[in-house]
Order: sequence, then C-alpha cells, then structure tokens
Amino acid sequence: MIAVSSDLSLEVSGIAPGRVDNVRFPRRQAGMTALVGFFEHDESSYVLKVSKTPELLHWALAEMGLSEPRLVGAIRRVSARWDSLAPRRMPWPTLERFNSICQDWLRSVSRDDALSGLEEMRLVARARAEELIDECLSDRLGFEFAPRSSETVRVSFVAAGADEHFALVQENAGSSSEPAPPFSHRIRPRAMSIDERKRSLEFLILLGRAAALGRTQGLGLDLGPRLVSGQLSFPNVLVRAGGGGLVYVDCFGLAQRDGNRVEASAFAALYGRHGLVRRLGRSVSDRLGSRLGDQS
Repeated sequence: MIAVSSDLSLEVSGIAPGRVDNVRFPRRQAGMTALVGFFEHDESSYVLKVSKTPELLHWALAEMGLSEPRLVGAIRRVSARWDSLAPRRMPWPTLERFNSICQDWLRSVSRDDALSGLEEMRLVARARAEELIDECLSDRLGFEFAPRSSETVRVSFVAAGADEHFALVQENAGSSSEPAPPFSHRIRPRAMSIDERKRSLEFLILLGRAAALGRTQGLGLDLGPRLVSGQLSFPNVLVRAGGGGLVYVDCFGLAQRDGNRVEASAFAALYGRHGLVRRLGRSVSDRLGSRLGDQS
C-alpha cells in the first residue's frame, strides 16, 4: 500500500484469476454507490468500481483514510430505505443482469437502431432523423455508447483480508494521466464548432437509444446532469480520449420502471412522456436547429 500524490494505491485480487493488481483510488470518493479506482494492464487503462457496501465503506473511510462528501453519505442513508439496488450483497445478481442488458443495448448501435431511437423520442420527422444520423456517422457504420469492456467481478482488498466485494471492471475512456471529460450541453444558444455539433448529435442519438431501452426493458439510464457554469454537465456520459465518441459509464445507477413506488416514480420522471430525457432531447434538437415539433 503506497500513497501516490493524492491517490492511494491498494492491492486488489479477483480482477483476473491468479492476479493481484495495484489500483489507484483518489482519496476523495464522491460516487454515491461505488469506490472508483484506476489501474493499467497490458498497456491498457481500466476503471474499477467497487460497490460501497457499509462494511467496505467503513473500512475505506476509517482505516484507509479515504473520504467522501457529507452530502453523498446523507443521501445514500436516506435513499437506502427504498433503493432496491442500494450497495449491499442482495442485489448483486440483479446488477450483473442489468449490466449485461445495458452493454447489449449500448455497445453496438447500428444506423437502424439509432433511427428507431430518434423515432422513439418523436422530436424530428423520419427523413430529418435519417439526415442527422448520416451526418453524425460520417465514415462509421454505427455507434459505441458502452465501454469496450464492462465485466462484473468479485474482488478482495489484500489489506482487508479475503472478503469479496461486487465490482465492475471497465475500459477507461480517458487515460492514466488525463481523465475523460464529461459531455456538456450549453443551455444558452451559441455558435457551435464542428466537434460540438457532432457530440451533440451523438448525445441526441444516445438519448433516443436510452428511451428505447426504457420502453422495452424498463431500465432507465441515470445521466446524472449537473448545472455547471451555465451548462449541463453529464458525469455519467464521457467523451472518449482521441475523439472516439461518447460513452455511458454508470451501470450502477439505474431507474426501474417495475421497481417499488419510489423507483417507478423516478423512472417516470426520467423517461415518462414529459420526463427529463424528452425535455433534454428537445433542448438539444433546438440547439442543432433540427426540431420540427413534437409529433406525439
């Protein structure tokens, strides 16, 4: 266990059979449901997200010196009363299944999938939707909105003994030295660069795919919008390094249409007829100058 600048390096087993990895955890852990760390293997960079069970959280905060914002802890304690996916052992198989569904839906999105998603949003006419998709695709055959790897594992911290914890191992959309930035959407109109327009088009297509996922599977992606300096920032939707497109990274945070009353209400607030996702779609369409009116 070696401190590196503002990070804490911990030995973790279980990421791969017979292997122990050194994982760097930022000392400030702001995530609601997972401890997030970074490691490299075979010249590739990965993210490890370990479920913040009460036992793991106590060890990390009390013994390892990690910290989290007080508000995060307060919200988690309140939401644990109704959140069926709150960090504990019982929902692990459900989270594995949900992660698999999300990867299937987001990893390889064809032109037809994208078109179906925009039609799901009902924001543009079909012919205009086809034009937008073709503009965004350029020389690509489809979209890849999921991490190129997102595997569920059971890991143990060597310093804490053999107790196993549920975790996700994902492609790092950034690099070991430079994190991937979140996608941002400006609320006030402003001239858009070519790159900004392309990212906004991708985001609109991602919204459509998320809406289709919600309707067919009852799973709502949590985009996690934050208002920062006059624009909406989406920390769960990252811009891949090297201009590789958008990637949705939070398969812990999911709203369930068929969950309990609170979860179903959260799903409706996000993906209902007048939910946040539809409103975001309208806002992005307006900025792109593409919306022809809600046809619902």
